[in-house]
Amino acid sequence: MSYQPELPLTDHPAAQTPVTALVQHLEAVTVCVDYADFLDESLTHNLHHFDEFVVVTSHEDKATQEVCARHGVTCVVTDVFTMRGEKFNKGLAINIGLAHLRHLDWVLH
Repeated sequence: MSYQPELPLTDHPAAQTPVTALVQHLEAVTVCVDYADFLDESLTHNLHHFDEFVVVTSHEDKATQEVCARHGVTCVVTDVFTMRGEKFNKGLAINIGLAHLRHLDWVLH
């Protein structure tokens, strides 16, 4: 036996509220090392959705740093990716990026 909601999902009051009314401030963080070409395309097509955007990259990745400057996003340069012999510590890099956001409403990573 499956659950049947009392109202169809499209008739639910929350479904009638535009997403823009629910989300007042949208922030994002991403990690980019040696993929500046992909980041450039992603920011070109998606940056307008966000109020703030943080990119975490390595000291050596100058191309990503240039893409961030061109798009006006916050670029956090760090060496945590390979600290303590790690191959690529993406989780710690994301946490560092999250620390640079204001956390006013919604946060994406």
